[in-house]
Amino acid sequence: MSNLYRTSVIANMAHIFSVVTGYVVGTYKQFIPKDYFKTVHIATKIPIAQDQDGDKHAYLKKSKPILSVKPRIEFDFDSEYLNVYFSTMNMFDPKDRDNLNNIFQDYTHEMYLDMSLRRVRFSFDVTIIVETQVQQQNLAYYLINKIEPSTPYYLRDTVIETVIPSEFINEIGRRSGHIDADGKIISISDFVSYLNANSRQPITYKMKTSSGKYEFFTSYLTDAIINFESFPSLDDGETKGQISTNFMISQNCVVDVTVPGFTYFSLMTEDEFIFDSSYDELSSLLSVEVIPIIPLYYEAVPKTNAQGWHITTHSGYMVEADIAEEVIPIHQLFTLNQNRIIKYHSENGIETPFLDVIVYENKNVISTDATRVSVDYTDLTAVTLKIKDALKENSYYFCIYENNSYMNTILKKLEKVDE
Repeated sequence: MSNLYRTSVIANMAHIFSVVTGYVVGTYKQFIPKDYFKTVHIATKIPIAQDQDGDKHAYLKKSKPILSVKPRIEFDFDSEYLNVYFSTMNMFDPKDRDNLNNIFQDYTHEMYLDMSLRRVRFSFDVTIIVETQVQQQNLAYYLINKIEPSTPYYLRDTVIETVIPSEFINEIGRRSGHIDADGKIISISDFVSYLNANSRQPITYKMKTSSGKYEFFTSYLTDAIINFESFPSLDDGETKGQISTNFMISQNCVVDVTVPGFTYFSLMTEDEFIFDSSYDELSSLLSVEVIPIIPLYYEAVPKTNAQGWHITTHSGYMVEADIAEEVIPIHQLFTLNQNRIIKYHSENGIETPFLDVIVYENKNVISTDATRVSVDYTDLTAVTLKIKDALKENSYYFCIYENNSYMNTILKKLEKVDE
């Protein structure tokens, strides 16, 4: 397909930055006994949700032990063998879709999404802060025996999530009939089903609770290499009067990983959208959006719940500020049949559960705690999910499962009534 007409947008590096940082935080925590750290701090000026304190030392006042990670991106490193490989495979050439990472293809409407790849190195200064020198020495000795310096740890099948440019999503939705003339998605569940029916990789979405807008993501598997370059180093702590505290253990690590370059939108025919400059790459280059640091990937979400019910809808969402109770409108995520049965239950006073909403905070299920999570069916035209004590530093994700057997039984009754 060398005669395709193309336009492109560079990948959102801030989001990739946060995804890789999330892996490093998760990997480092795996070396330490579970629940050891009371605070995780991301020491960067990049707008990641965990790092929003005005006082750069405010995190030292938080509960210890503290895991502090300062990330950087390195472009100047020895990646010659990788670039030679990519060049040999023609992966820098957008003219050939076969050598790009294919995301989406709709042969009916003749439109395609592809992505170029590049190997990048991330460097991390990892610091652990504890209260006493005894804790510092004990933990340092533990790490020396646990982590071997200059030995690569391979993170096989690492899932890298990347943002699909909104301009391309909107154009795909418009051309396929899933987005109306006003730019609104007609049915989010139908649109996501259409995208995944024509994609080679999972396409997921997250909802911004403040605006109600959606962002779309895709992901791909790659192998990452994490290497701790030195033994842990110890400081002498901070002295306040006669008391010493805030003892630190420092260690550096690097991560080599393949990340997205450009996302290409292609059409078989010449079209003004391809030459439209109104969505140029300044939107991505000037982006300062806050990105959750620990994403929950669709691959990690069970396809069935404990009762064997199948998942029908899944969505991440972003909390812009700490809030006592986050209220999320989820009625528009229900399918037509789910809404019919919800209405049937309400009109007949039936309380048989047939939907199961599971909510994750980071990667922990919190929907089993009825004091924190509830679904409000009071207004059937505006069913809401309520979560108490939602924090901006966390990543949230919810899944809706349905009892297909029960639903089919009720739907048969409703069909007979309609006759």
